Amino acid sequence: MLNSKITRMKIAIVKLSSLGDIVHAMPVLQLIKKNIPNAQIDWFVEKKFSLLLDCNPHIDKIYDIDIKDNLRERKYISFFRSLKNLKLIEKYDVVIDLQGLLKSAVVSRLINSKKVIGFDKKSIKEPIASFLYNEKYFIEYSTNIIKRNIKLVSFALGINLTFKELLLKDKFLFYKHSKNFPISNKNYILVVPGASFNSKIYPAKKFINVLSRIDFNFVVIYNSPKEKLIAEEIKASVDSVQILGNLDLNSLKEVVGKAKLVIGGDTGPLHMAWGMNIPSIGIFSPTSAKRNFYETDINKFIQNKNISNFSKIDKNSNDIGQISEEAIFSKVKILLRGHK
Repeated sequence: MLNSKITRMKIAIVKLSSLGDIVHAMPVLQLIKKNIPNAQIDWFVEKKFSLLLDCNPHIDKIYDIDIKDNLRERKYISFFRSLKNLKLIEKYDVVIDLQGLLKSAVVSRLINSKKVIGFDKKSIKEPIASFLYNEKYFIEYSTNIIKRNIKLVSFALGINLTFKELLLKDKFLFYKHSKNFPISNKNYILVVPGASFNSKIYPAKKFINVLSRIDFNFVVIYNSPKEKLIAEEIKASVDSVQILGNLDLNSLKEVVGKAKLVIGGDTGPLHMAWGMNIPSIGIFSPTSAKRNFYETDINKFIQNKNISNFSKIDKNSNDIGQISEEAIFSKVKILLRGHK
C-alpha cells in the first residue's frame, strides 16, 4: 500500500469500456484529488469512449487504445504496436485496473510501473486477470459497482475514501457547447427507450402510457435502427416529441446535461445523468439497481424484483414489462415538482 502522505503521485487508471462502466469509475477522480491534490491522473480507455472523459479537469492525459476495432478488423500489427507503445509512456507510481478483465489486466501490466493493482480472482468475471497484478484485493462481486471502484482506489493509494461523499459529489462529465444545439425546445425530458439487449428495454406502449400523462416536451434518443423504430412509435403517439439519433459522445453529454429529467433503462445515458447531477429515473430489469446504480435525492430507480445472481443476466427475460406505468409516473411527478 502506498504512503498517503505523498503529495505528488503519478497514477494510471485503466478502465477501457463500456460507457456506463466508465461513468461508474469516474467519481474516484474527484475523491483522489481531494486527498492528493497534486496527483497526476492519466486514464487509459478504448478509443471509442475517449470523448466521454474529455474536458474533465481531474484527468491530465487520456490515452486511447483501439483494441476492439483492431481485433475485429484483424489489424493485428497495429494492435500489438499499440500495446508495445504502452511501455514507452512515462513511468507511473501505480497503475489501477478498475475493469478486472483480461484485456484491461494486460494493458495495465504493459504500462511502465512497478505497482499494478486490481481485484483478486474471486472478485471478477475473468479470474485469470488477477494473476497479472502485483497487488490484488478481494471486494465482493455483488457490491455496488461505484463502491467497488472507490474501495479498490482506497486500498491502492492508502487513503480513506468514504461513500457519503457520493451524495455531495460534483458533476464529473463535461462537454463542449455546440454552436447549433439540435433541440428546438430547451425545456425537455430526455427519454432513452433502447438498451444493449432486449430484456433491458421497457415496452414502447408502456412508455407511451407514461409520457402521455406528462405535460412536457420530450426528446427521445436512439443508437440503432431497432431503437429508431421504438422512438418513432413513441413519437407517433405522444405530443411534443423530438427524435435524435446516433449522437457522438460530446453531443450526447450535452443532450443529457441540459435535460430537466432523464428516464431510461440500465444504459449509458441514464448513468451519465447521475454523473452530471441531472434528475433521473432508472427502470431496472434484469440487471440489478442495487449493484449498477447509486440512488440520491434526484436519481431514483424502479426494480420489479430483487436480483439474487449478479453474475448471470437473463437476456431473454420479459420481466421489465411487469413494472407499472404508475410507479414511473409517481416518481416523475416528484422529480418534476417546480418545473413547468
